[in-house]
Amino acid sequence: MPVQSMTGFGLAEAKTPSGTYHVEIRGVNNRFLDIQIRQPRYFANLEQKIKKAITETISRGSISVYIFKRQRR
Repeated sequence: MPVQSMTGFGLAEAKTPSGTYHVEIRGVNNRFLDIQIRQPRYFANLEQKIKKAITETISRGSISVYIFKRQRR
């Protein structure tokens, strides 16, 4: 059974050979499901997979996903 709604925040970071990537997901209660994804252009082919994974788990809420590459320090 999918989660009905959510309010929350999650973040993850992954190191890959091409760099370190940072992902943030924010969700707030909303009557409908609204998904917004901000990502580098080279991840555009993943957008539909990300939306599908979210819709399989969450049935309502305003979800924001941010994916970006960390700059080297």
